[in-house]
Amino acid sequence: MRAQEAFDELVSDGVWPFLDAHGFMRSRYTFHRKAGANWQVINLQKRGSSDASRVTFTANLGVALDRLRTGTYDWRPGRRPAEYRCHLRERIGYLLRDEDTWWEVSADSNVVALTDTITLVLELYALPWLEARSSDAALVALVRDPVLLRAEGGPERLRWLARLMTCSASTTRGARSSSRARGAMPNGVYS
Repeated sequence: MRAQEAFDELVSDGVWPFLDAHGFMRSRYTFHRKAGANWQVINLQKRGSSDASRVTFTANLGVALDRLRTGTYDWRPGRRPAEYRCHLRERIGYLLRDEDTWWEVSADSNVVALTDTITLVLELYALPWLEARSSDAALVALVRDPVLLRAEGGPERLRWLARLMTCSASTTRGARSSSRARGAMPNGVYS
């Protein structure tokens, strides 16, 4: 068995069944799960230097926010977003130990043991990270908590969170105005 075949076995017989059981859809090495109007994405990226004797790979995570679809961060209607089009992105290694992490598969790798490692990492780190960032309510809570917000870091990610807050504020103002126009009191009780 060649390294590419071992990698394909790891994905098809290990990673895919695990993610399928969690509601993900598969497109080769990318997995998507709908979360309300948003998308959760897990992409297994092979390193460019991979060859017939070894495949080196990592996992990229992303959350695509439907409310913020625009320009580079948009995807075609009826399609799923590519990981690089996601608004919030993270490499799995930075969740594990604050450094990039790559795994290697060769023809003589113990694919079962490596599959167990990868699925455990996905279960303990990737899925919780995706869940914590997949709903507007969770992201608003994250923005309002100074400790969590500081941990988010990165100007690009903070820019998207600020845009989401602006959209949320606009929606909330619009809903309040519409409620008042229908005769609702500020606390939501109708007169």
